Amino acid sequence: MRNLLVIAVLLIAAFTASAFGTVEVEGNLANGGKTVRFYQASQPDKNGFGTFGFAVISKFYSQAYAGATYSPNQHIWLELGYGLESVPGNSGRIGGTAILSSGQFSLVHCQESGGSGNFNKTVVNYQISPKVTIGVVDDRFMGTGPKVEYQLDSYKVRFVSFPDKPTLSVIKSF
Repeated sequence: MRNLLVIAVLLIAAFTASAFGTVEVEGNLANGGKTVRFYQASQPDKNGFGTFGFAVISKFYSQAYAGATYSPNQHIWLELGYGLESVPGNSGRIGGTAILSSGQFSLVHCQESGGSGNFNKTVVNYQISPKVTIGVVDDRFMGTGPKVEYQLDSYKVRFVSFPDKPTLSVIKSF
């Protein structure tokens, strides 16, 4: 299944023009687990439409999505996609993301359903300087906790203090 996910993401990346994206490696500081996330999207066309691809790979779970994006202006970004996950039986999933931003504030909400069940995650961000962003993350499986991000040249470091499950991530944008 992991090979299928990697192939799907590489194909999406190959066919996505004027793309931007991120690769994130997240470590769970409580149990030593590691998760790798890959995201890539095209720049919206003149009507605000584009495409995206997303994949998550960990020891116990993997999934990949592809879909459409819509951004009518610089403050709104919407995604809707379909994907597969590494669970027995019905592995199909549908998911959407909404990102709203204004000045130093942003709100990100992800909602998924199908396959192994529902998932939702909400992140509120406030950029206090060009290098530092603080916020709160609410994740269905991890709980709710404060976060801080620090920009180091071309990498970003993120710490989230989930209850009993703190995580540390390194993110590379391209």
